[in-house]
Amino acid sequence: MPHSINIAGLFPGQNISIPTVTSLSDDSRHVKTGGLFVAIKGNSSNGELHIPQAINNGAIVIVTSENYDQTLPPNITHLKTASPRMMLSALSRLFYPEHPETTVAVTGTNGKSSVAHFIRQIWSQLGYRAASIGTLGITTSAGAKEKNQKLELTSPGPLQLHKTLHTLASEQHITHCIFEASSHALDQHRIDSASLSAAAFTNLSQDHLDYHNTMQSYFDAKLRLFTELLPPGKPAVLNADTDKYQDLLENSQGAGHKVFSYGKKGGNLKLLSISHATDNCSLTIEINGSQYHTTSPFSAYFQIENILCAASIAISLGEKPEEVIKCIPLLNAPPGRMELIGKTKKNASVFVDFAHTPDALERTLQELRVQTTNKLHVVFGCGGDRDQGKREPMGRIAHEIADEIYITDDNPRSEDRAVIRNQIKAAAPNAYDNEDRQLCILHALNNLENGDILLVAGKGHETVQIINAQHIPFDDRQIIKTYLGKEVIS
Repeated sequence: MPHSINIAGLFPGQNISIPTVTSLSDDSRHVKTGGLFVAIKGNSSNGELHIPQAINNGAIVIVTSENYDQTLPPNITHLKTASPRMMLSALSRLFYPEHPETTVAVTGTNGKSSVAHFIRQIWSQLGYRAASIGTLGITTSAGAKEKNQKLELTSPGPLQLHKTLHTLASEQHITHCIFEASSHALDQHRIDSASLSAAAFTNLSQDHLDYHNTMQSYFDAKLRLFTELLPPGKPAVLNADTDKYQDLLENSQGAGHKVFSYGKKGGNLKLLSISHATDNCSLTIEINGSQYHTTSPFSAYFQIENILCAASIAISLGEKPEEVIKCIPLLNAPPGRMELIGKTKKNASVFVDFAHTPDALERTLQELRVQTTNKLHVVFGCGGDRDQGKREPMGRIAHEIADEIYITDDNPRSEDRAVIRNQIKAAAPNAYDNEDRQLCILHALNNLENGDILLVAGKGHETVQIINAQHIPFDDRQIIKTYLGKEVIS
């Protein structure tokens, strides 16, 4: 890791002497002697209010927005910039300059984690040291060995992202890495200055409107990945079946990217046919004019889409199609994504999925509806302090597709838990309602009969329930596994 950095090159035209700094932070509590502090005004906090603490902790350089008009002590170098967020990313890259030689970003409402999980496995099977960064944490693969480290955010802040990329490249010798690019991260310039070899887009549906307000604003945030961050001449891997494809195509071509489209309408990788079996399916795929046959270990179409995206990323970066195709049957599922936890003694199947948007819940329930020989059950809730507009549609989707509905809490945070559930229940009036997620899951499990399927949706791989400021240990998968391993749980 660099010991000291000359940052003068990032501040041309500021006619003052800029000292060399030894550390970088946007959190005043973590500032060290000889360090630089970037003061960022966010939605819930204002870094400018913490400048005195940063100085007390040893900061010698303070970076603020151009309109900050407070006078700082004479021994402190005060630098102004039009966008402190963008500057933090640039500074982070300067502090942590090494990146894996192949670095890819994937964005979209659903599927980012699965795409990252699959491409990491494909790269590993092809002989590379690979890593993925996102909702499932930081996972590295070298052959059959995998290691995982948890993250708090889908897309970490620029300091953590660039430090992680630097560490992966310089210390763990990772050559291929993919990270999830959330709309928040793109809007807040968290991934600016990353050296991207390619970028991919999965799909767009309603989510995060509490932050973006409109679907156009939400889409525009994701579009930044292709219009501003991906260098010209690099592959833009796009889902040709999404209704945003034409916009993505035109913007990517306008930015000088090499578009690689996939899907049933794909121009480069086209899915020609699917033949379903019980728990897998056979695929016929055309890649740049040549046909290939392979087997997907998953039957859900949305996971097939994610596999096609991952394969497209690898091929767009120069891997041989026939070698990539060989990897597909060997892929394993990401945790908490359409994960079959097991079967009850009455031969009912129990699945866990991260589906927490209307589109994801609908697609997952539709996939399971086809597999169900008796009743389809679903347990779900909606997050507090998040997009309230999702709640009624998710209730309606459950009401239209499932036979038995159980509404419960899903990270209510600071909101009134009953209000959230009532907003869902307005569209699913016959649903069972219990704020205790564990009791709700157990109630659903006890109701299962032969041929039933239960989907426990919303949390997937997560291992905490967030109520107010408390992070309470909670794991849907473990509760179900415990139930399936015992005779009776009351």
